[in-house]
Amino acid sequence: MKSFAILTPMLCAAALVVCAKAAETIASGTAAVSGTATPSGTTAASGTATAAIAPVLKPASPKLKLPNPVAVVEGKEIKPEDVQMLFEATLNRAGKTAADLTDAERDRVLHKLVWDMIGQQFVANRAAIETKITDEELEARYSRFLAGIPDKAKFEERLKETNMTVPKLKEKLRDEMRHQKWLQEKVGKQGAIDEADAKKYYEAHPEFFNQPELVRVSHILVAVPRNATPEVAAAKKKLIETLASRLENGDDFAALAKEHSDDRGTSAKGGDLGYIPKDKTISEFSDAAFALKQDQISPPVKTRFGFHLIKLVDRKAPRKLPFDEVKEAIISRVTQKNQEHLASEIVKKLIKSSDVKNNLPGDTGMPDSSADEPAAKTPAVSSAKAGPAPEKK
Repeated sequence: MKSFAILTPMLCAAALVVCAKAAETIASGTAAVSGTATPSGTTAASGTATAAIAPVLKPASPKLKLPNPVAVVEGKEIKPEDVQMLFEATLNRAGKTAADLTDAERDRVLHKLVWDMIGQQFVANRAAIETKITDEELEARYSRFLAGIPDKAKFEERLKETNMTVPKLKEKLRDEMRHQKWLQEKVGKQGAIDEADAKKYYEAHPEFFNQPELVRVSHILVAVPRNATPEVAAAKKKLIETLASRLENGDDFAALAKEHSDDRGTSAKGGDLGYIPKDKTISEFSDAAFALKQDQISPPVKTRFGFHLIKLVDRKAPRKLPFDEVKEAIISRVTQKNQEHLASEIVKKLIKSSDVKNNLPGDTGMPDSSADEPAAKTPAVSSAKAGPAPEKK
């Protein structure tokens, strides 16, 4: 059975904090953190090994007025500071601040986040009692974890910065594995589909398999903080102009990306973002990328992340993806979506009969997970592996 992994990891700047610290990507740009099914029907990041070494986000809004504790899950308290961190990280992820939300929007966000945290804590409670992970299983998972880290030096640097030790990291991984195993045991093989089901899905949703024009690009990012002073912004602009000049004089793009790019998720790969469609990235980036010719490098491009130099590596014309090419991806994605939905319903049902109290003012109960329906709502499956380009918001 597939793990309940988050389907859409963001680019280098993304960090989703859950229960004090969780993140989708390690600072060096490793794979997505596995998630926990929540009452609202989403899959949220667990408090995992990658979470423990993610950079701490700076608050983007005033402190929320929250009860203490915000919730109690079978005797385990959810603290206001944990909710605050998740709230701030969610806004940061969306490129927003609290000032961008109406009171009603803020309350809806808080309502969902708190119930997601309740779901995660509930799974953690039950998994700790009912599920065991052997040392052998843990070591195998840790080995896979290390194998997915492209830049070991940056990984070790992040460990030191966050006062994280390898033993603590392994315990975080053990917790993640325990949560996943507990959910998998509850769901079993329910929701799995076969090739015949995949074929029906393919034929019923032709719009999902019309692959648009794609470009494969590499980029060098010189990040500019949102609160950068004019002096800092000017220095960043000067750096990107210097790098552009070096490229014009024949310096290697991949080498400069490895040395200077602030996109930790792609710098170790020479800035390679993989194939990207035009409508899934922010317009300044995609407009520049799609206007390039083969092997051409753009002048500096300004986005809300900073300055980019973009190189076009390859281009693919629009086409209809044949079934054989996407069959395995359909089976995997639809099965995962079905099982995430089932896991959410299982957790929701168990919570209803458990000792759980949400103290958030105006709470109306667990969110309806019907918005996260299985199968039919699964997003398009592409055969091109897109990298973490700046996502459209």
